[in-house]
Amino acid sequence: LIKPEEDKKQISINQIRKLQEPLYQSSFLGSNKVFIINPLEKMSREASDSFLKNLEEPPDNSIFLLISHRYQTLPLTIKSRAIKVNMNQPDNEQIKAWLNLQTEHKSNIETALLLSKGKPFVAAEMVNFEIDDLRLNFIKDVSELIKTGNNLLEISEQWPKDHMTMLLKLEWMSDLLMDCLRHRFLPEQNLTFQDSDSISSYLSQHFESDNFFYLLEKTNSCWNLFNSDTNLRADYQLQSLLV
Repeated sequence: LIKPEEDKKQISINQIRKLQEPLYQSSFLGSNKVFIINPLEKMSREASDSFLKNLEEPPDNSIFLLISHRYQTLPLTIKSRAIKVNMNQPDNEQIKAWLNLQTEHKSNIETALLLSKGKPFVAAEMVNFEIDDLRLNFIKDVSELIKTGNNLLEISEQWPKDHMTMLLKLEWMSDLLMDCLRHRFLPEQNLTFQDSDSISSYLSQHFESDNFFYLLEKTNSCWNLFNSDTNLRADYQLQSLLV
């Protein structure tokens, strides 16, 4: 199993290099060798380029299980050399029962289940973030930003103090922008997040769709940037996004 090392954001090229010895060793009893990379999108660019060589010419009886939670962000060079298998998601009741066994933060389960969009492992991470308070603070920040813009510098300074919750808030920004578009194009289907519906409804009535598409692209780019080992200052990038 290859995953980001403790206190690291990404799977490094050194971790991929360490694959070479077990990869090219003869398998005990001649059975298959299975290597799991999870999550695949956490590989650094150098690691991804190095791993590509293994995908192009894998040794006999070698199987790579590449697990990704953000398939759209994967390099095309890797996508084209792998077979995509979509896993069926459990229903909400199954996820809720599983979460109750995983955490002591029972009060956060409903919110985590809603915001994770049915992804159990994402929900399991959320319940440990005091997700109810985090979500309320996010909505408060965005509401004030839209009304006055006076908290722009405060958001830019406060959000980056916790890297994981900053990424989560950027995902919520993307969800909010998607809800603005849903109000525009699918108003009758009631697909928006209810706790932020007043914000997305207001924005959809006062701005053009092109604005939402543009901001959605910028927000996703910002998330990808912060999810990598960038040396760019997060506060400056957030100011550029939110201004």
